[in-house]
Amino acid sequence: MKSQDFKECVAEWLKLQKAGEAKEAKEYYYANLFDNVIKQFNAREKGSMDEPVDVLFSILGFSPEPIVLGAKLLQPKTHIIIQDMQVSQNVENAKVISKYLPGSVIVTLQDESFSCIYDTLKEQLTLHPGRGYAINITGGKKSMAASAGVFARDFNCSLIYIDYDSYDPDTRRPLPGSEKLSIVYSPKRDIPDLFHK
Repeated sequence: MKSQDFKECVAEWLKLQKAGEAKEAKEYYYANLFDNVIKQFNAREKGSMDEPVDVLFSILGFSPEPIVLGAKLLQPKTHIIIQDMQVSQNVENAKVISKYLPGSVIVTLQDESFSCIYDTLKEQLTLHPGRGYAINITGGKKSMAASAGVFARDFNCSLIYIDYDSYDPDTRRPLPGSEKLSIVYSPKRDIPDLFHK
């Protein structure tokens, strides 16, 4: 898609959002924007990680797009999606995941306590050995992201977040095409004993 066409699609999507037509805006986004958002994101962020990711854990909330972006960029051998009970009942999420991330392992938490999240990640790490691990904390609740952050530090996993450069304050949504990879924690870069004296 040409740059001008993409901008026109973003403008149309914003128009639908601002008109309060959330369902139509979501349908328009997936039909006209998301495939190009993925391509642009991959082109911008390729090579951002300091090592290949064999196993990617993704914390899924009600917006699957950042999970898809992270997995499409990192191309892990194994992708494990962690979700809570409420998210597991979201039919729209399930459709997006099955379309864009077939073959992902989906794990539903029994509860959202620190111990449940931590133990679930540890169990999945044992079941799926690899050399490079990353956790995408963009989705899910803050408590889930915090638990995953502690786990990442304990088990030498990189911690990533799909951020954005442009945000529309009226719709309270990031603008398509402005997504970027933020490496929150990297074991090689951020080992406290070495780099934070």
